[in-house]
Amino acid sequence: MGFFSKPKHCVFSAVSGHLTLNGEPVKNARLVRTGQLGHAKTEVTDEAITDEKGYFEFPDMFQSASEFGGLAAFRVFQEIKVYQEDGNEVSIWRGTRKDGVKGNENRQEPWRVQCELSNTIKKLFIVNDASYFTVCAWDVEEDVIEPFDHGR
Repeated sequence: MGFFSKPKHCVFSAVSGHLTLNGEPVKNARLVRTGQLGHAKTEVTDEAITDEKGYFEFPDMFQSASEFGGLAAFRVFQEIKVYQEDGNEVSIWRGTRKDGVKGNENRQEPWRVQCELSNTIKKLFIVNDASYFTVCAWDVEEDVIEPFDHGR
């Protein structure tokens, strides 16, 4: 990193997985992944196309700290949308993180997901104090959330 280089934060860690509909692979679907540091003027995006088995893969995604408004709380926003050949568009992933640490979505382990488009109810995952609302499943240890005591 040079003297004038701005630090970069990981806004989306590398992820791979399979996209299915009713258990069958979704072929040639375009996935668009978006990451953004909170209050940044721009977002970063990349794309992947599923293969014949519904497999997709994304590398780590970074955004420069110079894009971040320094007075705001540090937040990273994430989303993955699927654009199918028939024109349907669906959001399969939305996340909010409080850090820019590479690998934190899966506790520093390789991150592989299984995304089933027929899931109409998205599940909320809490991992490393970050929240992910998704139709995807993956093998991760979720945070233990203590029950709220209403003062009784």
